[in-house]
Order: sequence, then structure tokens, then C-alpha cells
Amino acid sequence: MDKWRDKDGFLLQSEFRQWVESVVNKALNRLRRSKPNCYELGIQDPDASGRLSQYHISLKKSGPAMTFTVTMIPSNAKVDVDFVPVIEFTHPKWPAGSVRPLSDQLIKAKRTSWFIVPKPKSKTGDADHTLWRLAFHEQERELINDRGTLKPVCRLLKKLRDSCQLNIASYYLKTLFLWEIDANKAPDFWKMKQSHLFMHMLKILQQNLKRGEIKYYWDKHCNLIEGFQEKHKENLVCRLDNIIAHIERNVSESPIVIAEHILTKEEFEAFKKNCSTTFPSPSKPVAAVPNSATKEAVVHSPNLQGFRHKSDVPCSLCVDMSSKLDSIIIALTSVQSRVHTLEGRINVLCADIRSIRNQSQFKSAPRVLNVPQH
Repeated sequence: MDKWRDKDGFLLQSEFRQWVESVVNKALNRLRRSKPNCYELGIQDPDASGRLSQYHISLKKSGPAMTFTVTMIPSNAKVDVDFVPVIEFTHPKWPAGSVRPLSDQLIKAKRTSWFIVPKPKSKTGDADHTLWRLAFHEQERELINDRGTLKPVCRLLKKLRDSCQLNIASYYLKTLFLWEIDANKAPDFWKMKQSHLFMHMLKILQQNLKRGEIKYYWDKHCNLIEGFQEKHKENLVCRLDNIIAHIERNVSESPIVIAEHILTKEEFEAFKKNCSTTFPSPSKPVAAVPNSATKEAVVHSPNLQGFRHKSDVPCSLCVDMSSKLDSIIIALTSVQSRVHTLEGRINVLCADIRSIRNQSQFKSAPRVLNVPQH
């Protein structure tokens, strides 16, 4: 253990990471390798069929994380799984300083474990191998749990980010939802229509970027986007302005306009083809579309009348958008369930890695940098 510490007794994250990587490589070397950095894994399905599912696994490193790219055979569907080495602490140990205290709600829910994560090199290439980041995954999971439409809307916001190639980390988007939980304690807030919450959070993101600040939930003195260049922030704000304006300008004419931004161009074309009903094209006026009666049928649906006349519904968000956004969510949920099945199988590999985990206790306290993982 002495080689894991510097001359002052601080734990060296570089040595810790190297040890974890050696454990991962040892586990991978137990698998058959078909070519460089490509390992074959067969997992028997848990159902009665007993079918053996085949996967190819490759590994790449990025900062403290190791990313497993798992390819399903023969479909070639791929999923990336990040594996990040951490050290765990439990209550009553808690970070000192300006970190938000552990609430009674989280203690009662037994969400008291927190982690430190090796801090990667800075953009300048400098690295202090005794610095670690704080991580509160268990607490964040508890806060987000049972919040109605929060989770699906967060996923949709990330999907829009990916489709529009907005360079902003998933954790920054998640942080906005954590702050919104603090701001809206009423349970009914998270029961609003997904389309309304989506637009609300999209505007929250826009406003935070305009201010040039997304505060870290666990320490409001830390600005997550402090390192963003001004041109990058201005570009993000401009693009979000255009997206919001386009949706609000066209939603009354085209019920699927929001899907144009959530989906890629190819996904949007496929979505339109798979729709059971023809809807007006966002680029054409309603009168020019032969099936314009469809819009009237949706607007006057008896199941949607109560929703349409709620006083808290923004006038720009008509019932058409809500109806079609729910259809998009159903389609995305189908894909997500298949991914979750694959993730369960990947857990078999992770269990193999955990079984070799070192049980030693670290006697010296590592230095902690009070900034979250990006």
C-alpha cells in the first residue's frame, strides 16, 4: 500500500486507477479474443429457451472512465457502458466545507454512501495525482425517484442534445432537474404533461446558459460551466432560442414539430412513415395538406378537452404537441427496454470484476477536490 501514497501520505489516484485497470484486463483476458481489443462473450438467456446470446466487447479509456462498447451479434446493435473506479464512504462521514448537508429524507431512505472519483487531467495537461472529485449518485437517484414525468423528460432533453449536437454534458442537464426539485416541492408539479415539462426545462436550460451559470447542486459556489468559452455559450443560447421559437411558432400548425428536434433527420423521417395517421408537414400550411381534418380530430378529442382548458397551460403549447410527444415517448421506451435487457447481461461481466475487488481499507485520507464529475 505504501506505493499508492505520496511522501505526504496522500492517496495517489494514478496508482489506484492502474490497479483497477489491471483487474479489468485480468477479467477480459479470461474471454476469447477474436482480434485486437475485441473479446467474445456468450451469456445464456434467463428464460426457458436457454439460448446463448453472443456479444463482442471492446474497451477504451477516457479520463478516469473505461468504456466497454458491447456489440450484439448478429444485429450489430451497440451500447456503451462506462466503468468508473471509485472509493466509497458512508454516513456519518461527510465532506466538510460548503457541501450541502445530508438531509433527513436521504438518511431515512438509507442513501448515505458517497464516493470520490479520480480527477482526470485538466485541459492544459496538468495533473495532480492526489486530487479526487465528489460523487453523490445514490442521493441524486433518491431525489429524482418517484417524480412523475421527470425521468422521461430528462431522457428527451438528452435526446434533443444528441440529435442537435449540443455540446453539453448529461450531468449538467440532470443538475437542472435537481435544482427544479428544490424549487417545486408540490407533487402535482411533476404530474404535468411531458410536453409542458419538456418545454419548461428547455427554457430553464436556455436561461442558465444566458446567465453563464449552472450551479453544482451539492455546492452552489461551483459553476459547472465556468470553463465554457463565451463563444460556445453564445452558440448554445442562439441554437436553443431558435429551437424554442420554431416549436412555439409551428406547434399549432404541425403536431409533430417538436419531434423534428428530438429525433435525427433519419429518425424523424422513419417516425413520420410509421405514424398510423398522416399529419401536416411543418413546412406546409395546414390548408395545403389533404389530411388537415386529422388536426381537427385531435384538437376536438373528448379525452383532451380538460387538458386544453387548464389555466396553467402555456398558450403556445397546444394539445397537438402533447399528443404526439407522448407517441414519441412510447416509441423511445420500446428501444430503452431492449437496452436495459442488454445492461442486465453486462452486469454479469461487472460482477466478475467486482469479485476480484480489493477488500483492503485505506488508512490515509485522500485529498478531495470539491467539484463533481463532468
